[in-house]
Amino acid sequence: MKKILALLLIASFASCVKEDLAMQLRPGKGKGKGKPDIVVTGKYYPKTIEELNRLNLAPGDSVFLSGNYTGNIIFAKEDSGAWIGGAAIIKGTAGYGIHILAPVTIDGALDVSGYAIGVVIQASDVRLKGLVVHDNQGNGIQGWTGKWPAIDLKNVYVGYCKVYNNHGDFGTSTHSGSGIVLGSIDRAVIEYCEAFENGKNNRSTDGGPIGIWLADCTNSVIQYSKSHHNRAGSNKDGGGFDLDGGCSNSTIQYCESWENEGAGYGLYEWGSPNSYTGNTVRYNTSLNDGRANGYGAISFWAADGFRLSNTEVYGNTFTGNGVHVIGSNFFNVVVRDNVFVGAVKSEPGSITFLNNQYR
Repeated sequence: MKKILALLLIASFASCVKEDLAMQLRPGKGKGKGKPDIVVTGKYYPKTIEELNRLNLAPGDSVFLSGNYTGNIIFAKEDSGAWIGGAAIIKGTAGYGIHILAPVTIDGALDVSGYAIGVVIQASDVRLKGLVVHDNQGNGIQGWTGKWPAIDLKNVYVGYCKVYNNHGDFGTSTHSGSGIVLGSIDRAVIEYCEAFENGKNNRSTDGGPIGIWLADCTNSVIQYSKSHHNRAGSNKDGGGFDLDGGCSNSTIQYCESWENEGAGYGLYEWGSPNSYTGNTVRYNTSLNDGRANGYGAISFWAADGFRLSNTEVYGNTFTGNGVHVIGSNFFNVVVRDNVFVGAVKSEPGSITFLNNQYR
Protein backbone atom coordinates (compact mmCIF):
# COMPACT_ATOMS: atom_id res chain seq x y z
CA MET A 1 0.00 0.00 0.00
CA LYS A 2 2.85 2.38 0.87
CA LYS A 3 4.51 1.60 -2.48
CA ILE A 4 1.28 2.33 -4.34
CA LEU A 5 0.81 5.60 -2.43
CA ALA A 6 4.43 6.59 -3.17
CA LEU A 7 3.98 5.87 -6.87
CA LEU A 8 0.77 7.90 -6.94
CA LEU A 9 2.54 10.83 -5.27
CA ILE A 10 5.45 10.65 -7.75
CA ALA A 11 3.05 10.50 -10.71
CA SER A 12 1.07 13.43 -9.33
CA PHE A 13 4.25 15.48 -8.85
CA ALA A 14 5.47 14.70 -12.40
CA SER A 15 2.06 15.67 -13.79
CA CYS A 16 2.16 18.97 -11.91
CA VAL A 17 5.65 19.76 -13.21
CA LYS A 18 4.62 19.04 -16.80
CA GLU A 19 1.39 21.02 -16.38
CA ASP A 20 3.35 23.90 -14.80
CA LEU A 21 5.71 24.02 -17.83
CA ALA A 22 2.78 23.91 -20.23
CA MET A 23 0.98 26.69 -18.30
CA GLN A 24 4.11 28.85 -18.39
CA LEU A 25 4.28 28.54 -22.17
CA ARG A 26 0.59 29.11 -22.96
CA PRO A 27 -0.76 32.23 -24.72
CA GLY A 28 -0.04 35.48 -22.94
CA LYS A 29 3.27 34.25 -21.61
CA GLY A 30 5.42 35.49 -24.50
CA LYS A 31 8.12 38.10 -24.13
CA GLY A 32 6.78 41.62 -23.81
CA LYS A 33 3.26 42.85 -24.50
CA GLY A 34 3.33 42.38 -28.25
CA LYS A 35 3.58 39.35 -30.47
CA PRO A 36 5.59 36.49 -28.87
CA ASP A 37 9.04 35.84 -30.31
CA ILE A 38 8.74 32.02 -30.32
CA VAL A 39 5.50 30.30 -31.26
CA VAL A 40 5.15 26.51 -31.15
CA THR A 41 2.15 25.22 -33.13
CA GLY A 42 0.10 28.21 -31.96
CA LYS A 43 -0.24 26.91 -28.42
CA TYR A 44 3.10 27.37 -26.62
CA TYR A 45 5.16 30.53 -26.34
CA PRO A 46 8.65 29.85 -24.96
CA LYS A 47 10.44 33.00 -23.87
CA THR A 48 13.98 31.64 -24.25
CA ILE A 49 15.97 29.07 -26.19
CA GLU A 50 16.25 27.05 -22.98
CA GLU A 51 12.47 26.82 -22.68
CA LEU A 52 12.20 25.80 -26.34
CA ASN A 53 14.76 23.04 -25.78
CA ARG A 54 12.71 21.67 -22.87
CA LEU A 55 9.65 21.05 -25.06
CA ASN A 56 9.24 17.69 -26.83
CA LEU A 57 8.11 18.53 -30.34
CA ALA A 58 5.77 16.11 -32.08
CA PRO A 59 5.66 15.22 -35.80
CA GLY A 60 3.92 18.08 -37.56
CA ASP A 61 4.67 20.65 -34.86
CA SER A 62 5.85 24.03 -36.15
CA VAL A 63 8.21 26.47 -34.47
CA PHE A 64 8.27 30.12 -35.57
CA LEU A 65 11.22 32.21 -34.41
CA SER A 66 11.63 35.97 -34.52
CA GLY A 67 13.88 38.41 -32.71
CA ASN A 68 17.36 37.98 -31.25
CA TYR A 69 18.54 35.06 -29.12
CA THR A 70 21.55 33.73 -27.32
CA GLY A 71 22.04 30.09 -26.47
CA ASN A 72 22.34 26.73 -28.20
CA ILE A 73 19.30 25.27 -29.94
CA ILE A 74 19.02 21.47 -29.72
CA PHE A 75 16.55 19.40 -31.71
CA ALA A 76 16.67 16.10 -29.81
CA LYS A 77 15.56 12.67 -31.02
CA GLU A 78 12.13 13.26 -29.45
CA ASP A 79 11.58 16.25 -31.79
CA SER A 80 11.36 14.09 -34.93
CA GLY A 81 9.18 15.51 -37.70
CA ALA A 82 9.06 19.12 -36.52
CA TRP A 83 9.24 22.16 -38.82
CA ILE A 84 11.16 25.31 -37.87
CA GLY A 85 10.87 28.65 -39.63
CA GLY A 86 10.75 32.40 -39.19
CA ALA A 87 13.44 35.08 -39.13
CA ALA A 88 15.76 35.38 -36.15
CA ILE A 89 19.32 36.15 -35.09
CA ILE A 90 20.91 33.39 -33.00
CA LYS A 91 24.25 34.35 -31.49
CA GLY A 92 26.54 32.58 -29.06
CA THR A 93 30.09 32.14 -27.88
CA ALA A 94 30.65 28.35 -27.68
CA GLY A 95 29.31 24.95 -28.68
CA TYR A 96 26.96 24.38 -31.59
CA GLY A 97 24.55 27.10 -32.63
CA ILE A 98 21.95 24.59 -33.83
CA HIS A 99 22.46 20.90 -33.04
CA ILE A 100 20.19 18.56 -35.02
CA LEU A 101 19.72 15.05 -33.64
CA ALA A 102 16.32 14.29 -35.23
CA PRO A 103 14.67 14.40 -38.66
CA VAL A 104 13.53 18.04 -38.84
CA THR A 105 13.05 20.76 -41.44
CA ILE A 106 14.49 24.23 -40.89
CA ASP A 107 13.20 26.64 -43.52
CA GLY A 108 13.67 30.27 -42.59
CA ALA A 109 15.94 33.28 -42.45
CA LEU A 110 17.90 32.22 -39.39
CA ASP A 111 21.20 34.04 -38.86
CA VAL A 112 23.65 31.91 -36.84
CA SER A 113 27.00 33.27 -35.62
CA GLY A 114 29.55 33.23 -32.82
CA TYR A 115 29.74 29.50 -32.08
CA ALA A 116 32.44 26.85 -32.25
CA ILE A 117 30.43 25.40 -35.17
CA GLY A 118 27.35 27.10 -36.57
CA VAL A 119 25.08 24.14 -37.40
CA VAL A 120 25.76 20.45 -36.74
CA ILE A 121 23.64 17.71 -38.39
CA GLN A 122 23.69 14.26 -36.79
CA ALA A 123 20.45 12.74 -38.09
CA SER A 124 18.93 11.45 -41.33
CA ASP A 125 16.06 13.07 -43.22
CA VAL A 126 17.10 16.63 -42.37
CA ARG A 127 16.35 19.67 -44.53
CA LEU A 128 18.01 23.07 -44.11
CA LYS A 129 16.95 26.00 -46.27
CA GLY A 130 17.67 29.70 -46.18
CA LEU A 131 20.14 29.89 -43.28
CA VAL A 132 22.91 32.48 -43.01
CA VAL A 133 25.81 31.01 -41.02
CA HIS A 134 28.82 33.22 -40.41
CA ASP A 135 31.65 34.25 -38.09
CA ASN A 136 31.86 30.94 -36.29
CA GLN A 137 35.18 29.66 -35.00
CA GLY A 138 35.21 26.34 -36.84
CA ASN A 139 32.98 25.19 -39.70
CA GLY A 140 29.78 26.86 -40.78
CA ILE A 141 27.49 23.88 -41.47
CA GLN A 142 28.78 20.39 -40.66
CA GLY A 143 27.09 17.02 -40.99
CA TRP A 144 28.33 13.64 -39.76
CA THR A 145 27.92 11.45 -36.70
CA GLY A 146 31.52 10.52 -35.98
CA LYS A 147 30.88 6.81 -36.65
CA TRP A 148 33.23 6.80 -39.65
CA PRO A 149 33.84 4.88 -41.83
CA ALA A 150 30.17 3.83 -41.70
CA ILE A 151 27.90 5.74 -44.06
CA ASP A 152 25.18 5.99 -41.46
CA LEU A 153 23.09 9.03 -42.46
CA LYS A 154 20.76 9.45 -45.43
CA ASN A 155 18.67 12.11 -47.14
CA VAL A 156 20.27 15.33 -45.94
CA TYR A 157 19.41 18.50 -47.86
CA VAL A 158 21.15 21.89 -47.55
CA GLY A 159 19.82 24.55 -49.90
CA TYR A 160 19.81 28.33 -50.38
CA CYS A 161 22.23 28.85 -47.49
CA LYS A 162 24.98 31.47 -47.24
CA VAL A 163 28.12 30.67 -45.22
CA TYR A 164 30.96 33.13 -44.74
CA ASN A 165 33.70 34.30 -42.36
CA ASN A 166 33.90 30.92 -40.63
CA HIS A 167 37.60 31.41 -40.19
CA GLY A 168 38.79 28.24 -38.49
CA ASP A 169 40.34 27.52 -35.12
CA PHE A 170 43.94 28.48 -34.34
CA GLY A 171 43.98 25.99 -31.49
CA THR A 172 43.21 22.68 -33.22
CA SER A 173 45.50 20.43 -35.24
CA THR A 174 42.63 19.18 -37.44
CA HIS A 175 41.29 21.12 -40.41
CA SER A 176 38.71 23.77 -39.59
CA GLY A 177 37.07 26.77 -41.23
CA SER A 178 35.03 25.13 -44.00
CA GLY A 179 31.78 26.66 -45.17
CA ILE A 180 29.65 23.52 -45.66
CA VAL A 181 30.99 20.00 -45.14
CA LEU A 182 28.84 16.85 -45.14
CA GLY A 183 30.24 13.40 -44.46
CA SER A 184 29.16 9.74 -44.33
CA ILE A 185 25.79 10.36 -45.99
CA ASP A 186 23.82 8.44 -48.61
CA ARG A 187 21.90 10.93 -50.79
CA ALA A 188 23.17 14.31 -49.64
CA VAL A 189 22.15 17.36 -51.67
CA ILE A 190 23.77 20.81 -51.47
CA GLU A 191 22.29 23.33 -53.88
CA TYR A 192 21.94 27.08 -54.43
CA CYS A 193 24.40 27.82 -51.62
CA GLU A 194 27.23 30.34 -51.41
CA ALA A 195 30.46 30.05 -49.39
CA PHE A 196 33.10 32.75 -49.15
CA GLU A 197 35.89 34.14 -46.96
CA ASN A 198 36.19 30.97 -44.89
CA GLY A 199 39.30 29.27 -43.53
CA LYS A 200 41.91 31.93 -42.87
CA ASN A 201 42.69 30.80 -39.30
CA ASN A 202 43.09 27.10 -40.09
CA ARG A 203 46.48 25.87 -38.90
CA SER A 204 46.37 22.18 -39.84
CA THR A 205 49.21 21.11 -42.09
CA ASP A 206 47.63 17.74 -42.91
CA GLY A 207 44.52 19.11 -44.56
CA GLY A 208 42.66 22.35 -44.87
CA PRO A 209 39.21 23.85 -45.23
CA ILE A 210 37.08 23.96 -48.39
CA GLY A 211 34.17 26.24 -49.22
CA ILE A 212 31.68 23.41 -49.95
CA TRP A 213 32.54 19.71 -49.89
CA LEU A 214 31.55 16.09 -49.34
CA ALA A 215 33.51 13.24 -47.76
CA ASP A 216 32.60 9.54 -47.63
CA CYS A 217 29.26 10.32 -49.27
CA THR A 218 27.48 8.24 -51.90
CA ASN A 219 24.75 9.05 -54.44
CA SER A 220 25.14 12.72 -53.56
CA VAL A 221 25.31 16.04 -55.42
CA ILE A 222 26.57 19.60 -55.08
CA GLN A 223 24.90 21.83 -57.65
CA TYR A 224 24.01 25.42 -58.61
CA SER A 225 26.29 26.82 -55.89
CA LYS A 226 29.02 29.44 -55.59
CA SER A 227 32.29 29.29 -53.68
CA HIS A 228 34.86 32.08 -53.74
CA HIS A 229 37.64 33.85 -51.85
CA ASN A 230 38.14 30.95 -49.45
CA ARG A 231 41.53 30.57 -47.81
CA ALA A 232 43.82 27.77 -46.67
CA GLY A 233 45.21 29.38 -43.51
CA SER A 234 48.17 27.00 -43.85
CA ASN A 235 49.68 24.94 -46.66
CA LYS A 236 46.70 22.76 -47.66
CA ASP A 237 43.40 23.30 -49.46
CA GLY A 238 41.40 26.53 -49.16
CA GLY A 239 39.51 25.52 -52.30
CA GLY A 240 36.06 26.06 -53.72
CA PHE A 241 34.50 22.59 -54.01
CA ASP A 242 35.66 19.06 -53.24
CA LEU A 243 34.62 15.43 -53.52
CA ASP A 244 36.91 14.04 -50.86
CA GLY A 245 38.02 10.60 -49.66
CA GLY A 246 35.52 7.77 -49.87
CA CYS A 247 33.02 9.55 -52.13
CA SER A 248 31.24 7.41 -54.70
CA ASN A 249 28.62 7.97 -57.40
CA SER A 250 28.54 11.66 -56.55
CA THR A 251 28.54 14.81 -58.67
CA ILE A 252 29.51 18.48 -58.67
CA GLN A 253 27.58 20.29 -61.41
CA TYR A 254 26.50 23.78 -62.52
CA CYS A 255 28.68 25.48 -59.91
CA GLU A 256 30.84 28.62 -59.98
CA SER A 257 34.22 28.92 -58.26
CA TRP A 258 36.55 31.91 -58.24
CA GLU A 259 39.52 33.46 -56.47
CA ASN A 260 40.08 30.61 -54.01
CA GLU A 261 43.56 29.88 -52.65
CA GLY A 262 43.08 26.16 -53.23
CA ALA A 263 41.70 24.33 -56.24
CA GLY A 264 38.40 25.41 -57.69
CA TYR A 265 37.45 21.71 -57.76
CA GLY A 266 39.29 19.05 -55.80
CA LEU A 267 39.13 15.28 -56.29
CA TYR A 268 41.08 13.82 -53.38
CA GLU A 269 41.45 10.35 -51.85
CA TRP A 270 43.40 10.67 -48.64
CA GLY A 271 42.94 7.06 -47.50
CA SER A 272 39.32 6.22 -46.73
CA PRO A 273 38.37 2.52 -46.62
CA ASN A 274 35.30 3.48 -48.67
CA SER A 275 36.06 3.25 -52.40
CA TYR A 276 36.50 6.46 -54.35
CA THR A 277 34.71 5.65 -57.60
CA GLY A 278 32.00 6.74 -60.01
CA ASN A 279 32.26 10.49 -59.39
CA THR A 280 31.63 13.33 -61.87
CA VAL A 281 32.54 17.02 -62.18
CA ARG A 282 30.64 18.65 -65.03
CA TYR A 283 29.28 21.94 -66.39
CA ASN A 284 31.10 24.14 -63.87
CA THR A 285 33.29 27.24 -64.12
CA SER A 286 36.52 28.25 -62.40
CA LEU A 287 38.14 31.69 -62.52
CA ASN A 288 41.58 32.41 -61.02
CA ASP A 289 41.48 29.54 -58.55
CA GLY A 290 44.60 27.88 -57.17
CA ARG A 291 46.08 31.14 -55.92
CA ALA A 292 48.36 29.51 -53.33
CA ASN A 293 50.31 26.33 -52.59
CA GLY A 294 50.47 25.15 -56.21
CA TYR A 295 46.84 24.14 -56.75
CA GLY A 296 45.07 24.28 -60.11
CA ALA A 297 41.60 25.08 -61.33
CA ILE A 298 41.05 21.37 -60.79
CA SER A 299 43.34 19.16 -58.71
CA PHE A 300 43.68 15.38 -58.35
CA TRP A 301 45.39 13.39 -55.60
CA ALA A 302 45.26 9.89 -54.14
CA ALA A 303 47.46 8.75 -51.29
CA ASP A 304 49.84 5.83 -51.79
CA GLY A 305 48.07 2.53 -51.28
CA PHE A 306 44.72 4.00 -52.36
CA ARG A 307 43.15 4.82 -55.69
CA LEU A 308 40.91 7.41 -57.30
CA SER A 309 38.97 5.54 -59.98
CA ASN A 310 36.19 5.63 -62.57
CA THR A 311 35.78 9.40 -62.48
CA GLU A 312 34.92 11.87 -65.25
CA VAL A 313 35.50 15.61 -65.61
CA TYR A 314 33.75 17.13 -68.63
CA GLY A 315 31.97 20.19 -70.00
CA ASN A 316 33.70 22.65 -67.66
CA THR A 317 35.36 26.01 -68.34
CA PHE A 318 38.57 26.65 -66.39
CA THR A 319 40.05 30.16 -66.69
CA GLY A 320 43.42 31.32 -65.43
CA ASN A 321 44.74 27.99 -64.23
CA GLY A 322 44.78 24.40 -65.40
CA VAL A 323 45.07 20.84 -64.15
CA HIS A 324 47.11 19.96 -61.07
CA VAL A 325 47.90 16.29 -60.48
CA ILE A 326 49.76 14.82 -57.51
CA GLY A 327 50.98 11.24 -57.87
CA SER A 328 49.74 8.51 -60.19
CA ASN A 329 47.26 6.49 -58.14
CA PHE A 330 44.45 6.79 -60.64
CA PHE A 331 42.41 4.30 -62.65
CA ASN A 332 40.04 5.21 -65.48
CA VAL A 333 40.01 8.91 -64.67
CA VAL A 334 38.98 10.88 -67.77
CA VAL A 335 39.19 14.64 -68.37
CA ARG A 336 37.38 15.43 -71.63
CA ASP A 337 35.60 18.15 -73.58
CA ASN A 338 36.63 20.98 -71.26
CA VAL A 339 37.77 24.50 -72.13
CA PHE A 340 40.96 25.86 -70.55
CA VAL A 341 41.44 29.61 -70.97
CA GLY A 342 44.85 31.15 -70.28
CA ALA A 343 46.16 27.95 -68.72
CA VAL A 344 49.39 26.13 -69.47
CA LYS A 345 48.61 22.81 -71.13
CA SER A 346 49.39 19.98 -68.74
CA GLU A 347 48.15 16.45 -69.37
CA PRO A 348 49.93 13.92 -67.11
CA GLY A 349 49.85 10.38 -68.44
CA SER A 350 48.29 8.93 -65.30
CA ILE A 351 44.96 10.51 -66.34
CA THR A 352 43.23 10.26 -69.73
CA PHE A 353 42.72 13.58 -71.55
CA LEU A 354 40.37 13.78 -74.58
CA ASN A 355 39.15 16.64 -76.79
CA ASN A 356 39.98 19.50 -74.44
CA GLN A 357 40.40 22.99 -75.83
CA TYR A 358 43.22 25.38 -74.80
CA ARG A 359 42.72 29.03 -75.58
